[in-house]
Amino acid sequence: MGITIHYRGTMDDIIQVETMENRVLDLVFSLGGRANPFDEASKQARSEQHPAVEQAQAFLMTAMDLEKDDTSKSSFILVLSRASMDIVGGLVQATSDDLDDNIHRALAITQLKRALSGHAYARGAIFGLRSEEDITQEQSGEFHRQLESLITTIHELAKTAWSQGDCGVMKMCCCRLVATRQIR
Repeated sequence: MGITIHYRGTMDDIIQVETMENRVLDLVFSLGGRANPFDEASKQARSEQHPAVEQAQAFLMTAMDLEKDDTSKSSFILVLSRASMDIVGGLVQATSDDLDDNIHRALAITQLKRALSGHAYARGAIFGLRSEEDITQEQSGEFHRQLESLITTIHELAKTAWSQGDCGVMKMCCCRLVATRQIR
């Protein structure tokens, strides 16, 4: 029998997630429990993040800073924050496993599609924020530069996942993903 702990709330500093994780581990161990997958081997593997994840987290932090400093309470800022979280979440999950079999590659492509969807919403939110003059032209340009770099990374990861396998379903998913890039 086990228990799952869910956290519902916000954290202003993404670095504090590890501190919270450590406190949960301490609680579990003090109650005589085991802490898998939060064991030391998993913790070390999680600490080595893919550069794409770090890039996405930097974008997320910029979006969250904008949300914290916003006085207009524009709905576009909320869309930007949620979309940024989808980019991070998709990239974290897509880069968390090796692409050594078709299932892992297909799951990675699915998560990359999630990141791509977040990218599209973030891009739209930036246009909305700029049209409402909630952000400056310089801020808009910086967001777009970050998004351009992220989209390139997402497509490179999708290409890698696709090229390592020979699954017809994966080829179809990746072709759709790459086609979105060409339409843009």
